[in-house]
This record gives sequence, structure tokens and C-alpha cells, in this order.
Amino acid sequence: MQHYQSGSCSRVVFVGWEELDHAAKDSWRRCNCFICRLNDRRAPGLEQKHDYRSCDWPCIYSCIRRRRGLGCANSLRVRTPTSLCRKTQITKRDTLKNAFAGHEERPTESELSSALGDADALWRGLVADLKRDLKLDSEEWNSYSIKAGWSLRLQRNKRNIVYLSPSTGCFLASFALGDKAVAAARIAVLPPSTRKLIEKAKRYTEGTAVRIEVHDAKDAKDVKTLAKIKLEN
Repeated sequence: MQHYQSGSCSRVVFVGWEELDHAAKDSWRRCNCFICRLNDRRAPGLEQKHDYRSCDWPCIYSCIRRRRGLGCANSLRVRTPTSLCRKTQITKRDTLKNAFAGHEERPTESELSSALGDADALWRGLVADLKRDLKLDSEEWNSYSIKAGWSLRLQRNKRNIVYLSPSTGCFLASFALGDKAVAAARIAVLPPSTRKLIEKAKRYTEGTAVRIEVHDAKDAKDVKTLAKIKLEN
């Protein structure tokens, strides 16, 4: 349908498929995607589900995405004026920042206590419990890059069990679990949140990387459980 106006008179003309096809050919030069795709696909299956999205192109029509017909899911996008668009930002929970990132030297005891704050007692209690209960016989501060910061590695018979990375007011416990350890963790007594972390953890050559943020005694208990599973598997 086209609208013509001449002087004080106006009239409406209905355009047939042939004229629409002619308009479609011209529209390629003018980048009129709506007419081109509508004519090319003959608008099949309009009753199907479509995903309407906002973008910053000022157009009052729903536009057909390139290489998709009207009958395809996600083929339509609702284009609204820029002033009416609102971008929704999807934020991810950032990984805890190492308190000693950028430090060339390993942290001293006083620096560690200052960074951990209220979590200092939790850190020291966890290290002591792991040494006593699991007979961990070695601890060593290490850093694979200045940007990454420093971590305390706890071992038994030179086998890495857990890495503790200090942050501000809390710390991060990291494990590299083998397949047997992951299978054992799935049936262990762990809260749903920790089980979810294990299921979503990425698997590398060295093992599945499980990282637990330690903010309270409950988190520390989960670390002890995983450390025992790691040691036994």
C-alpha cells in the first residue's frame, strides 16, 4: 500500500505482488531490507515464534534479519528510535582479585593479616586444620606472574592438594580435581551451591578447576571436604 498526495487531494493505492517485486529489486540499492525479504520469502509461517529485540536503528517497522525468512525463529527484530532504546547490561560475577597482584615479593605475615582482615583467623584455622587432619607436610608461597599475585600451595608428599589465594576480606581456594575426585565429590555431602560449582567447572589437562570463595566457616568446611577427596583420589 502506498500513499500519494497531490495538492489538497490524497489517495491510497494498493500495490500488487508484481509491483512489490519491482520495488524489492530497487530496494536492494536503497538497502530496504524489509521489502526485499518480505517479497523474497513470501512471508511464510508468520504464526511461528519470533524473537523481538531492540536496537538503535530508528525504524517503526519490524525488520527482517538478513539470511532469514519470516517463518524462521529469530527472524524479526523490532527496531525502535534510539531515544526509546535501553541497553540491558549482563554482568558476570568477577573472580576475586588477588590482594597481592603486582607485588614482586611474597607477602609477609603482617601484610597477609592486613589484607584478609576478619578472614585472617579463618585462613589460619583452615591451614592448621588441613595440616593436622590430612597430614599436609609442605606449604609454599608461589606466583606464576606478578599480575596474578601470590598463592599459598599446600602439599603432601610433594603432591599439590590446594591453593589458597588471599583477597580483601576473604580468600579463594583452588583445586585441580581428577575424574575420580570429581565423581567422588558428586556423591559427597556438599551444599547445592558447591555442587553447582563443580558441575560448571572447566576441565583441563591437569584436571577440573574448582574454585571456592571462602567467606565463612561453612565455606572452609567445603574446602576441607574437597581437600580430603583430592587426597584420597
